[in-house]
Amino acid sequence: MHKELAEAAASSWPRQQGSQVRWGPCGASSAASGAPAASAADPSAHPPTGLPADPSAVPPADALADLLARIGALEQNQADSQQLRSDLLQTHTELAATRSELLKAQTELTAACSDLAEFKGSVNNRLGEQTSHSIARETAVKDGLQQQVNAEGSSLEHLSQRIRANNIVLRGVPDIAAHSRPADLTRYVSNKLDSATPRRGSSSKALSQSTRAVSHIGRPGSGKRAALVKFSTHTAKREAFKVSPHLRCSGLHLADELTPKQLKAQKGLEADFSALKLKGFRPFYRRGELKYRDQGVNRTCKRGEAIRVSAPISPPQGLSCPTWAPS
Repeated sequence: MHKELAEAAASSWPRQQGSQVRWGPCGASSAASGAPAASAADPSAHPPTGLPADPSAVPPADALADLLARIGALEQNQADSQQLRSDLLQTHTELAATRSELLKAQTELTAACSDLAEFKGSVNNRLGEQTSHSIARETAVKDGLQQQVNAEGSSLEHLSQRIRANNIVLRGVPDIAAHSRPADLTRYVSNKLDSATPRRGSSSKALSQSTRAVSHIGRPGSGKRAALVKFSTHTAKREAFKVSPHLRCSGLHLADELTPKQLKAQKGLEADFSALKLKGFRPFYRRGELKYRDQGVNRTCKRGEAIRVSAPISPPQGLSCPTWAPS
């Protein structure tokens, strides 16, 4: 290729000098200006084969070298272009392979996410079922324990009421030194009970004989104290409540000994107690319940019911103290 380009450059060189040279069959040339060609018989008119007749028609060596250098640069650029094209094709192939791998990875990731969501749903369902079962089981256990506590509390309350069944609380006992010893206090309470009891022959001392124990309640120093009176029978307790109106004349008041639960219930009835009293009744407490007597019948007032109770038709008669002489 270099040779062909060199020959082309050499053949075009005379034109660059302003004249046209023609080479004959044996290498002779004639000017394009129309000068007569040399005779074939003239030896001087026939230069050697392959050489121009005019030495000035041969291109310079520097121009030929520059042309060859340009040709080499063009060939190098062409080789570089082919190499770049080959690299681009290889890169495109690698990108296509990478895209295929990414699509495959995306498909696998989508499948994995779907499996994870399904597993999560299954776990949530199992946890929900286990939680529901655990809550139901714990609720059942709690309800069972609460029922046992309630039953035991009821049994304990019933036992506490039975223990206190024959006991009364006597309020208004003078807090003096003469009543500081248990024996002196017992003597004082027995005398008050016997003096309030009507004479009935040999049974006039029944209450004092039925008194099992007497003890102080509350802190001393208030002027008045309460005494816990324990009777041996429930009958004696009922007899003591019968003489309660007469004991009130001497400033003494009787009440049941209550359990903590009964005390709490009685405290919640204070508003109803005051309401019944304002309406003209004489309310009283029995075993933690609020009672009032209406038309000769003892009635029970629940919490909040006093406001619906009608006033008595005739106001109760005033209390009169006993007329018999104390024994």
